[in-house]
Amino acid sequence: MTDDARHALLKADALFKAGDLDGAEAAYDAIDFATCNEVEVVFQAFNNRGALMVRRGRAAEAIANFESAVAVDDSDGDAWFNLAAARRNAGRVDEAVDAFDRCLALGPTFAAVVGRAEALAALGRHEEAAAAAAAAVALEPGDARGHVALGYARLRTGDAPGAAAALRAAADAGDGSATTARLLSLSLIHISEPTRQEAISYA
Repeated sequence: MTDDARHALLKADALFKAGDLDGAEAAYDAIDFATCNEVEVVFQAFNNRGALMVRRGRAAEAIANFESAVAVDDSDGDAWFNLAAARRNAGRVDEAVDAFDRCLALGPTFAAVVGRAEALAALGRHEEAAAAAAAAVALEPGDARGHVALGYARLRTGDAPGAAAALRAAADAGDGSATTARLLSLSLIHISEPTRQEAISYA
């Protein structure tokens, strides 16, 4: 019955890709896991259904599917990343860090490293967040997200000059957001009185 399950998975994936979310969900639900003995098919079904649940805003179901996916195959870094991101978005940040760690143990990617940094910052673990964000910047120097994460973490650890440098780098990388500008302003205010005028221009 593995061929039937594989065919059902391909149908569900095609519907999902085409934007037919109701049809895709019904097709994933129709897969008979009890008679499928092919790990790859079962893994992909859980992982892809998890992505569908993320798209549908059903966080608990997304997490449950990603957890099932990594239970079937714990060697897939993308599935661990999906689980980490879903947990973080659901407010389960401690568990998200654990999943990011499992993901990164299989090989570092910028998305996982910077995601871990942001999760650590959300937990108030700013020294660890700064180290993780610095690693993200080393992986992708031209990506503003890593610089913002590093700037925020440095600001929270009291390293205002380091924060300002990172946030300027974020702006140079194309981040023109009001949030980054405010963080840079705070950094400059905390450095020294002579830079106070510069800080005002970023407010």
